[in-house]
Amino acid sequence: MALDHMSSHSDTVSSSLQLAVVIPAWNERENIELLLPALKEMIADLGLTTEIIVADGGSRDGTAEAAQRRGARVVVQKEPGYGSALIAGFAATSAPYIVTMDADLSHRPVFLEEFWRRRQNSSRNTGRWDKSASMVTMYGAEVAAKPSRSALP
Repeated sequence: MALDHMSSHSDTVSSSLQLAVVIPAWNERENIELLLPALKEMIADLGLTTEIIVADGGSRDGTAEAAQRRGARVVVQKEPGYGSALIAGFAATSAPYIVTMDADLSHRPVFLEEFWRRRQNSSRNTGRWDKSASMVTMYGAEVAAKPSRSALP
């Protein structure tokens, strides 16, 4: 079951999360309006306890509002750039697995099914993230295990 909206985390909900989807976005309102319903449908089909986090880079087109209306949690990145958006999203979740997707619709939500099925089977599909590690790519989206708090600013 997908978590529709989480404005605050309770210990019970946070500990039950299986997956977070982090989506960096900057002026992507129209794409977010298409992406989030499809993503939520795929998550529901998989029966996962998941949160969707949109890391907004200061959009002026209503991206944050559109994401919130569609059940995503919006975090505002404090530093500019794609990497900063990812870090803001990573810091906002307690989920043990994180998947990143671009808001521009270049990643199709259907890849989640294969990722989730294979997450334990291959070390190349997931990775631990720390200061010296890079993200691992699978099916066009990056996946990683939750970074340690010491790796985050």
